[in-house]
Amino acid sequence: MKYYQLIFNLSEESTAITFDHSINISSFELKKINSEEKADLSNTPILFKTDTKDGTKELDVNLSNHGSIIVSEKFKNIFQNEPLVFFPIELDNYSTYSKYYLIKIINFLDCVNETTTKLTYWTAENASFNKKLIGNYKTISNITIYEEKTKGINIFRLKKFTPIILVSQKFVDAFILNKCDGLKFIPVILSEQ
Repeated sequence: MKYYQLIFNLSEESTAITFDHSINISSFELKKINSEEKADLSNTPILFKTDTKDGTKELDVNLSNHGSIIVSEKFKNIFQNEPLVFFPIELDNYSTYSKYYLIKIINFLDCVNETTTKLTYWTAENASFNKKLIGNYKTISNITIYEEKTKGINIFRLKKFTPIILVSQKFVDAFILNKCDGLKFIPVILSEQ
């Protein structure tokens, strides 16, 4: 199965609504959503402030200013059987046509071929501010993954570099077939063990 790096194409969507920040959840808790840590989101729905001065176009996939992934109800209906958790959000100063959700990706996989992928690592010297980073990737490019380590999962984050999200051909096909917007996909090289 082919895999792709998920890219948010917000720079090409200059008139999209901006999800600024959460009002009732701390940025610390929101950042946990993009990690393997458990986030306390008992204050759902999560209340977001928006900025509409650049535009009000509603995308199926968007980002908050803190890096949280926000998706439309259309996206939720298409991908609700994937390993994702959907947290409802409400906007304090704007009404949208669609309902929106903040998502947490459940799976974090260690599937990178470290021999062929261009990597630098966090070390004790350069990660003195956060010892949890030691051994993880500091930078990554030309990603090559072991397909057998993906276990057929359609959407996941890289365990040692959580900002990167990979998706399967099945995910891409469903996204395109349903005319979703807000994302681009860059092919990832597959490697055999």
